[in-house]
Amino acid sequence: MGLASIIEVLAPGRSIVACAFCGATGIEPGAPTTVCSVCSGSRQLLVQHSDTLLTCVQCSATGHKPAARGRFTRQACPECRGAGCISQAGTTHVLNLRQRCQRCGGVGSEPADFGYTKNQPCSACSGSGTAPPGGHIRILT
Repeated sequence: MGLASIIEVLAPGRSIVACAFCGATGIEPGAPTTVCSVCSGSRQLLVQHSDTLLTCVQCSATGHKPAARGRFTRQACPECRGAGCISQAGTTHVLNLRQRCQRCGGVGSEPADFGYTKNQPCSACSGSGTAPPGGHIRILT
């Protein structure tokens, strides 16, 4: 198992990875005009994890649910939820980037003039980094 490809580390335990399910194209595999059901076309996923991210062994980092004889289906892998990577401790939570909190950008800390304040949770998402119910979400293109 090798390390997963991380695009950006937002904070300890929160990283942005390329969507393995669509191959970071934003298009649903096998349906060239449909938006990817895993990343909603953003081509990236916000992954919350407890430690080092590793490539998903169950789907061989493809993001697709394995089928018989080494083939893969058009469904997202149940282990990594389409991200192609898992946390070494097994506690990985995958979020679509469209679910990131607009105020803190998914970091979970209150924005400050220079970076983020580590000791103060974001007032919009209460430190979760995800869009609050009924709140605004950040749409990335």
